[in-house]
Amino acid sequence: MSSNEYDTGMAKKTPIGFPTAFRSIRVKKGLSVRKAAKEWGLSSSTIQRYEAGTSEPGLQALIGLADKLGVSLNFLTGRTNGKKAA
Repeated sequence: MSSNEYDTGMAKKTPIGFPTAFRSIRVKKGLSVRKAAKEWGLSSSTIQRYEAGTSEPGLQALIGLADKLGVSLNFLTGRTNGKKAA
């Protein structure tokens, strides 16, 4: 181990990232891409690009999405597994 590494005995969690978090929210809500687009005020192609990782929302859009989806920014960006802000 290098001087910057240490074993905490805990499994490391790999961040899932925005595309995976965004898709998981849609799937958990039981929404098709078309239904999610209508409900969330986005186009189907925007949702498909977000989920594919070929496009990402800007900060203001990300904040709006987190509010609409009822999750924290940390969850939506894949930085944490908890949906609500701490």
